[in-house]
Amino acid sequence: MAARYNNSYDSFLTVHLADFAEATGDEEQAAKWALKGIEVARQTNQLTALPVLGTNAIPHLLLDSRYVEVLDFAIETGAILIASKQRFDAGMNALEPNLNVEALLGSKPNELWLRAERDAATMGLLPIVFRLATVAISQPELIQVQAQEVVAACQQVSAIAFDQVLWVTASELIEQIYLQQASFEELINRSNGFTPEHEILWAIGYLVASLQNKATPQSALMTHLYVTHYLYKWLTPSSATYRRIVLPFLLRYWTNTFEKTRFRFSTPRLIESELSEAQSIPETQRAQSILKTIASGLGVGIPSNFEQWLHGHILRA
Repeated sequence: MAARYNNSYDSFLTVHLADFAEATGDEEQAAKWALKGIEVARQTNQLTALPVLGTNAIPHLLLDSRYVEVLDFAIETGAILIASKQRFDAGMNALEPNLNVEALLGSKPNELWLRAERDAATMGLLPIVFRLATVAISQPELIQVQAQEVVAACQQVSAIAFDQVLWVTASELIEQIYLQQASFEELINRSNGFTPEHEILWAIGYLVASLQNKATPQSALMTHLYVTHYLYKWLTPSSATYRRIVLPFLLRYWTNTFEKTRFRFSTPRLIESELSEAQSIPETQRAQSILKTIASGLGVGIPSNFEQWLHGHILRA
């Protein structure tokens, strides 16, 4: 039996342990197992385990304000995911250790490396912006330093990136979280001009627009509908990032907005009650419930293209 033991698969055991801890509601233990698994995966050169371990590790790192680590990890795992698919498509064992990312993706620049960069932005950059958005609301005295750290990291990535526009533009948008120099309308107009390849920038721009001082609740509601609907297509509501990063932002934002602009809402007592009860709503419907409550209180009509999603009937992409 000992002769058959292969420690290169040990990191996959930590995946199951992290998943079990998460399923029992022990988020901290899930994160500990995920971080341990990442350490083991690196020691045994089992890089294919890193992306799945990251699903529990990334939210923990974000809540600990370790943004640069998240960005570096996302860039690494973005390339690993593309390389793993290349190996699988070639008929090779997808779980074999010693994944040669550079050999599988080829010489830079090429389309595979470009896809890896954009996957990295989706996995790391957008969750980072959601976390920064929460900090901007709950700890405004910290936001400038934390956002500047992310801006600097994006600028460093842009110097060696294939898609330099992605990283430079992301840094410019993130700056507006604390600079507040662009109006809501300017950010929305800029975001609407991004190509489909830069859809991630559109989502970041909309989210940042809702943080501008003069953004009205009605305008912010529409941006959150679009961005959360977009997120829901690739980030499952059961994922740690959605539960620990996205949902807390939405609840914090709208609780804070309601408290500051209570006079704008009809039936404020009902709105207050529904927002306070939102934490007990199942995660698969919590974002929708919050946004429906706000729309009702503001008297804002919901565009028809959101109706299925708001009522829980959307089909995942």
